[in-house]
Amino acid sequence: VLMRFTDIVLAFPDLVLAVVIVSVTRPGLNNVMLSVAAVSWPSYARLLRGDVLSIKERDFVAAARALGASDTRILLRHIIPNCIYPLLVVASLSMGRIVITAAALSFLGLGAPVGYADWGQLISLSRNWILGSAGSPFEYWHTVFIPGVTIFMFVLGWNLLGDAVRDRASRAVTEVSRAIRQKDFSTDNGARLLLAWWALEAFAEHPIRGGGAGGYRAWVTGHLREQ
Repeated sequence: VLMRFTDIVLAFPDLVLAVVIVSVTRPGLNNVMLSVAAVSWPSYARLLRGDVLSIKERDFVAAARALGASDTRILLRHIIPNCIYPLLVVASLSMGRIVITAAALSFLGLGAPVGYADWGQLISLSRNWILGSAGSPFEYWHTVFIPGVTIFMFVLGWNLLGDAVRDRASRAVTEVSRAIRQKDFSTDNGARLLLAWWALEAFAEHPIRGGGAGGYRAWVTGHLREQ
C-alpha cells in the first residue's frame, strides 16, 4: 500500500506538486520546507525498500538468523547500517535539487516573505533591473548575477560532495570484498570482518563444507526448518 502511494506521488512533477502544496496552505518558509519534504521522500522510500529487500537475502543475514538473532537485532545491526551509504549519496546529490526547488518557489512569490535574504526572492526582485537603464543595459547586472552565481556554486558544491561520497562508498565496498576474499583483516572493519569470517568457518564445519554460498544457504534453510 505504501509503495502504491509512493508511485502516485512520483507521478507528479516535483515543482508542480510543491507549488500546489504551498498554495493550498499558505506562502512561507515553513510551508516551503514541508512541501519540499513531501515531494522528496518517495525517492528515499523506494531506495530504502530496494536495499532492504536485497540485503535481507544476503548470507550474513542468514548467518545472524541461524545464530539466534532476533528480527529487531538483524534489522538494526545488519540491514539498516548497510543501507546508510546509498541514502547518504542520494541525499547529498538531491540537496542541489532541493535548493533549486526552494529558490523557484521564492521566485514565484510562494517562499520567504518580502525582506528575507532569499536567493530566489532576490532574483525575482531584480527582474525590473535586468535591462538596466536607457543607454546602459548592464548597469545593474549584479542584481541578477550575484544571487544566480551563488545558487550555481552552492548546487555545484553539493553535487561534487555527492560524487565524493559515492566514490568513497564504492571504494569501501571494494576494500571489504577484497579483505574477505584474501582473509585480510587489517582494515578498519577488521574485527567485524574477522567475526563474520569466523561465523562462516564455523558453519563450514558441517557436511556442506566447501559447498560455497549455495550450500551454506541450503544448510541454514534446513537448520531453520528443523527448529
